[in-house]
Amino acid sequence: MKKQMMLVALIATMLIAAGCSKQETIRTQQEDQIGFNVLSDGALRGTAVTTANLTTKAPNFKVWAYLNATPATEYVKGVEISYQGTSWEYTNAADLAYWPSESLDFYAINPANNGAVTPGITASAKTLTYTVPDNGGASNAKQIDLMYAVDKNRSKITRVPLYFKHALSQIVFKGQTISNTLEVEVEKITIANVKGAGTFTLPTVTTAAGSTAGTWTLSGEADQKYTNATNTTVVKDATAQELSPADGAYLILPQTATKWTTTPTTAVTIATADTNHECYLALSVKIKQSGVYLVGDATSYGTVYVPFGGEDWAPSKKYIYTLKFGGGYDQDGKPILQPILYDCTVEDWTDVSGDIELI
Repeated sequence: MKKQMMLVALIATMLIAAGCSKQETIRTQQEDQIGFNVLSDGALRGTAVTTANLTTKAPNFKVWAYLNATPATEYVKGVEISYQGTSWEYTNAADLAYWPSESLDFYAINPANNGAVTPGITASAKTLTYTVPDNGGASNAKQIDLMYAVDKNRSKITRVPLYFKHALSQIVFKGQTISNTLEVEVEKITIANVKGAGTFTLPTVTTAAGSTAGTWTLSGEADQKYTNATNTTVVKDATAQELSPADGAYLILPQTATKWTTTPTTAVTIATADTNHECYLALSVKIKQSGVYLVGDATSYGTVYVPFGGEDWAPSKKYIYTLKFGGGYDQDGKPILQPILYDCTVEDWTDVSGDIELI
């Protein structure tokens, strides 16, 4: 009898922890527990998150579940799931939930706990807000690979298959020179004047490869600047070299940034670009040719500015930009490397007449 009472008490505790909103028949068999299986939508992170390394690079997420009914009653509220050895399990055993008789709609956000992410998962809305942090120029340790998953109208199954899609855009850089006589050392790269905050609405369909993505509504001015250190790579020729280290991708909000409008013939200063929220790259570099420094010197870096943006950065896309060194602008919007050009004239031949007598 004592054992039976303990079993009843245990079942009651699990029922409360599961957040049941109505009376359900709760079964204690292993197959009635709500478990999770996770896939990732390809690579997107400073240290790239893929299906292969998802369990180490993004090992926890939070999940919500609503009864697929009218009204959509909450059944699981922000429960944390983490990878434990060989499978995805409840971080806290007390959160264990069991399948109800109705089907469920699941919504998940990865990572589970990050101060820059505020979930807004309710019966009437499925959103989150996010502000992209700057990383201080060292690495992108503060920038996260924000992911989401939706699984609709799911009935009893051993593990809920959650397919995580990436909510952000990834940007990385390579570098090459237009002349074998140029040598460029890159210290860091700043993306200037992009938007950094917004609200993301999860899709209304189950996430899968090629499925409809969620949508962003951005807020604030396009005045954010994000700086990442590079590999401090010395670029010497036309062979494109990686500038972004393994943990050095930029993870920014999907958007179309307004490109800096300076040109070689019409200068627009950096100060004006900042006022107008025009996007550019600020490259901290040393550039030398035949041993002579053109930008920076042996002990310090100079700054070269390059117009950037103007295209639609989409979520879950990785953009690889190759910087072809041999140009760029200063803070006044004027070309920073003036090529040595030549224009030739030749002295005309002067006719000199002479008579030669043949005797």
